[in-house]
Amino acid sequence: MNIQLEQLYGIWRHEHNGVITDFNVRVYDELHHTGVSMFTIYRWIGNSSENIYEWHGVPEIVNYPDQISDINLHHLISTEENLTYQNLKIWSLTNDLMILEFGDGSKVEFRKLDE
Repeated sequence: MNIQLEQLYGIWRHEHNGVITDFNVRVYDELHHTGVSMFTIYRWIGNSSENIYEWHGVPEIVNYPDQISDINLHHLISTEENLTYQNLKIWSLTNDLMILEFGDGSKVEFRKLDE
């Protein structure tokens, strides 16, 4: 695959059993250090949310001939070291659907939210 980071800009969401995973990919401005992307797993309890896991960082797409693409993370800050959510691969990508392979080999479908 040949995926460009710009194709991922926006918010991608996966929901399962009341747990929401948002992958918010933003334009990063290196000069001003703004636009850090976020990966957040949370659930709503009443009127507030409970964070399960979160990272902030700058993603980079690494393409390989005839293989799925990796998402490498730079300037990573996370709630805990969890390679399941830090070693991501793009299994499939369309304009509104992305399937990510997590570090444990599981594949999760994300839908792009309207902006």
